[in-house]
Amino acid sequence: MTREEAIRFIDEVLKGVWVNWTPTDMQCETWVYVLKTFDYENARQAIRNWSILQEKLWKEPNIAKVKGVLMAAKLKAEGKGANSPVHLYTIVKESRLGKSHLVNMPNGKQVKVSDEAGERFFVGTPAQVPDEYEIERRAECNRKSMTSITGENYVVKYSEIKGKV
Repeated sequence: MTREEAIRFIDEVLKGVWVNWTPTDMQCETWVYVLKTFDYENARQAIRNWSILQEKLWKEPNIAKVKGVLMAAKLKAEGKGANSPVHLYTIVKESRLGKSHLVNMPNGKQVKVSDEAGERFFVGTPAQVPDEYEIERRAECNRKSMTSITGENYVVKYSEIKGKV
């Protein structure tokens, strides 16, 4: 969403569901930041469909919960399951970057396989995907842990989800 679309989303969609909610300027800025990675129409439909199923709504929209609803709808629109694990990043030994080896297949052919498998980190569902700063914080913490445990240097390879949250 553009900034203008995000403001329209707040005014028309969020205030349409939470009619007694009057966001502060800071809340609006936070919502604009969160909404920028979502498509306006897809997000509008997701909130409409989700709100219909709710027996009771909170006093005001909860950013984390609404973001989870929107992320699940976004991934579903991209053909990914709403309850599928989401890959965030991989920690790889620096010495293995760019390296590969040949594997003999049962049919006699050889296949080139990357040695960059590393340790992969996921969250359970799209609703649990943190913002990109939290992904970076967790990745760096895990990279440092791997380095201190093994004594080898590791690097972080982010999945494509990082730039989309």
